[in-house]
Amino acid sequence: MITETITPGSHRDFPIQCWTQSGIRAVYAQGDTLSAGIYRTTTDPVAAPIGTASATWYTDPIPGTTTPRQTGYDEGQVVGTILSADSAKLVRLMTVYLRLFRTMAADPSETEEIATVQLKVQ
Repeated sequence: MITETITPGSHRDFPIQCWTQSGIRAVYAQGDTLSAGIYRTTTDPVAAPIGTASATWYTDPIPGTTTPRQTGYDEGQVVGTILSADSAKLVRLMTVYLRLFRTMAADPSETEEIATVQLKVQ
């Protein structure tokens, strides 16, 4: 698990490389969708998030264009984002978790957690 710090009221992006449990770089499907939230725990699979976050595929545009050199999903690379309005609700010295999820295009009833970032609030 990755550990990062965040200051209440700050905007933070967390680029993440996802891996399978066997240590191979994850590869996802183009139509898979991402979601994220801020949670108090990593152990309760049905816990409600205590804050809002977003998740997107990491893209790297070709210089001078908006055409991506890579698309993120085929590389297993995502970016979790917490906006300043959402981090402003966090309490100093608190530990929370940014949890990122993927819903599979092939089976929308299947959602899995793909990354977790432990956040220490400064």
